[in-house]
Amino acid sequence: MESLTSSGVELQRANLIITTAIHFVFGNVIEEQSSPSLEEIEEFISSKFFDPYPLMAQSVQQSYRDAVEHGYDEFEDALRLIIGYAPK
Repeated sequence: MESLTSSGVELQRANLIITTAIHFVFGNVIEEQSSPSLEEIEEFISSKFFDPYPLMAQSVQQSYRDAVEHGYDEFEDALRLIIGYAPK
């Protein structure tokens, strides 16, 4: 909180940034801990899921390629987005 406010972010905005980041982290942890079973994964047909959303499919595929090829960490980038976006 002090780091944000000392850089010019209003107290209420700093509080919002911090609580948003906390909720994001907790939500991500819960999501990772409740992953689908192997059976559910095998039954999932991604083409049926993504057919109505071609841009989402393209985005997911690109994120996966980036993760495999370059060690891209979507969680880290998303958290940086939350913390970095602190308009005064």
